[in-house]
Amino acid sequence: MYVITLRNKFKILVCLPNNSFNLNQFQVFGKITNLNEEFPELSEEAELIMKKCKGLPLAIVTIGGFLAKQPKTRMEWRKLNEHITAELQINSDLGR
Repeated sequence: MYVITLRNKFKILVCLPNNSFNLNQFQVFGKITNLNEEFPELSEEAELIMKKCKGLPLAIVTIGGFLAKQPKTRMEWRKLNEHITAELQINSDLGR
């Protein structure tokens, strides 16, 4: 993790890419999981979803908590990815 200071007023913790992926996997599976070995069909969707989280721990934990309660199928993860994409297109402030 690293910290970004904005105008000396706010500090934002941001996860490095590998840490983001590990945090998400822990939220979803309850342990660090090698998706390429255990769930190769989910690996590509997981990477796309994590890119949209932009390293923000709250986004990662929220998405991970949601995915933990969903079936571990490519279709479910793709649907979530598509919903996130649509929401980011509708509300451009979210993508900043």
